[in-house]
Amino acid sequence: MTNGSDTIIQRRIRVVENPDKILVTNNLFFYSNKKFSEEIFEVLLATKYFKIERIISQGQYTPDGVWLEQDMHEWVILVKGAAKLSFKDSSEVIEMNPGDYILIPANTKHRVEWTDPNMTSYWLAIHYNQELKD
Repeated sequence: MTNGSDTIIQRRIRVVENPDKILVTNNLFFYSNKKFSEEIFEVLLATKYFKIERIISQGQYTPDGVWLEQDMHEWVILVKGAAKLSFKDSSEVIEMNPGDYILIPANTKHRVEWTDPNMTSYWLAIHYNQELKD
């Protein structure tokens, strides 16, 4: 997988077959150890209702003056590393550490202010387009 630069993510995928199902296994933390200039986004599973995505960061952040905005809700957990997020309608900067998660409603302007340049940060994001239920 490439992310727009010359970085190639090496895959360590194992497919296990039996008469009832096909299992695909991999490891969330597996990637080539090369440094990369852009965040890496890899879709792990997608349907018409949701998408599960792995994001890998090494010091990347949203450029100044740019706000991210998506059509789908995004529930994201920082599995490893450190990061800071901000939202256009708030002056608060949210610090993210391993295990921290946040729900970003659809069409909410937000940005990644910082990811730790000294370690690789791993995110797991679930994007979905259905209404939230209590």
